[in-house]
Amino acid sequence: MVAGMTVLDVGSGRNPTVPAADRPPRTTYLGLDISSDELRMSGHGAYDGLFVADIATAPIPSLAGAVDLALSWQVFEHVKQLDRAFDNIYTYLKPGGALVSLFSGKWSAFGVVN
Repeated sequence: MVAGMTVLDVGSGRNPTVPAADRPPRTTYLGLDISSDELRMSGHGAYDGLFVADIATAPIPSLAGAVDLALSWQVFEHVKQLDRAFDNIYTYLKPGGALVSLFSGKWSAFGVVN
């Protein structure tokens, strides 16, 4: 991340991937989660904007072409329609924008339990 970026944190809910204190100056940090309750539990100042939506449903028009960096930590393994989710993220990214994501493997603790 660099100063002035717009970052979309996909599915992070109450725990932003990058804490506010660790963000570069002038970063606009947006949270997108399927649960409004999770986003509310993040506390004041965790996000600069909130979007309650399923990443795999219709895209959010106000995000189209607005995001420099999309982040997603251990979310996509829970998404049924990955193709739609990635299409939506692609729509949100500015030209040259990027997605950084961490996927848990099938041998992760919750993967084995599932």
